Amino acid sequence: MAAVLLVVVPTLTPTAGESGTSFFCVFCGSLGGLDFSLNLLLFMPLGAAMWNATGSWRHGVVAGFLLSVAIEALQYRVVAGRYTSMGDVLANTLGSWIGVWIATGSQRAWNATASTARRIATVAGIATALVVCGSALLLQPSRTRYPQWLQWSPVKKGEEPFRGRLDALEFNGDDLHRGDVLRPHRTLDSTTRSHALKATVSGRIPASQRPAIIARIANDWEEGFQLSQRGDDVAFRAYSVASLLNLRTVQVGLDDVLTQSGTYAGGMITVEAVSSPERIALNATRGHERITSVTIPRTIGLTWFLFFPWDVAMGPDWWPLNACWLAGLMLPISVLTARAQRAAVTTSVTAWWPLVLVTGTLVLLAPVTGLSQMQSFEWLGFSVGTFGGIALGWWLPLRPART
Repeated sequence: MAAVLLVVVPTLTPTAGESGTSFFCVFCGSLGGLDFSLNLLLFMPLGAAMWNATGSWRHGVVAGFLLSVAIEALQYRVVAGRYTSMGDVLANTLGSWIGVWIATGSQRAWNATASTARRIATVAGIATALVVCGSALLLQPSRTRYPQWLQWSPVKKGEEPFRGRLDALEFNGDDLHRGDVLRPHRTLDSTTRSHALKATVSGRIPASQRPAIIARIANDWEEGFQLSQRGDDVAFRAYSVASLLNLRTVQVGLDDVLTQSGTYAGGMITVEAVSSPERIALNATRGHERITSVTIPRTIGLTWFLFFPWDVAMGPDWWPLNACWLAGLMLPISVLTARAQRAAVTTSVTAWWPLVLVTGTLVLLAPVTGLSQMQSFEWLGFSVGTFGGIALGWWLPLRPART
């Protein structure tokens, strides 16, 4: 019942959006990849719970499919702001099957013989290393696939108009003007592999209740960059490899930029933003006086943001989520490696190589890809997941395998 409620509550809650997507799409909308991934995760506990209750993998898959069809039917006619699509049914059913597979696989792994446990730990180590490599690739800045046109303080449905004045805009060293079209090669500095934005705004700018776009380049399928107002703050995001898969791209917020706007230097505020493989940095000045700045190192720990359900702007105080992501990444491989050691007749240092492989991948990817090395708090999360998983694997008792 808990697994069913986990599915029903978020999917049948009315929203302010409107349907407008074809039923036959799989990755629907600009964040279709994110929606597909979240649907997978949402239905995995249901598949695992059904297998645990019935002992049949078919019951878990069928239950996921039927519940998905029922939800899509309600979203089509009853629940406001929702749309139905074949991609949702596919993702939900697949998520149920993955949940069953994880539940049955973990049962076998928990009670495996020494050789089987070692093979499972090896596969888990290689899979985790591949996830880390994929994360490093997804976080990389990238140029868009199609031409983008400049939207100068546009009014977007569901958001507020920007109430200040955008006086000047510079992107990757070029001055931009209202209505400009940028070819894909202009959406990324090929030398530094970065996006660099400089915007000058003026006027008395009241705090916004909802996001207000200051400037963006976009087309009907993708967005090159966006600078927006959120309350008295500004937020910046730019195209990355994750955008190619319709996942969310990292958005960073700069606090209190527009507080008391219009009272200094003729009200002119300059916001500079840089999105490079190494970091995402924002800086705001009034005249020659720095107001505030923020720098977020682009590390593997930021991968969680690509799958975050809500449109938010992160800052330095979001570091616990980086640590939790790395702890969750290391926990399964650590548990499996410890269980393999426990099942073995004799222990060997070389049998810990799956953990060594993942750790080495995390360390070496930074200089290879240009990402920043993990920060101290991220290594803390890594350590908690690693040593906590090892302790868990040694402490929990063996259970009889289900037939």
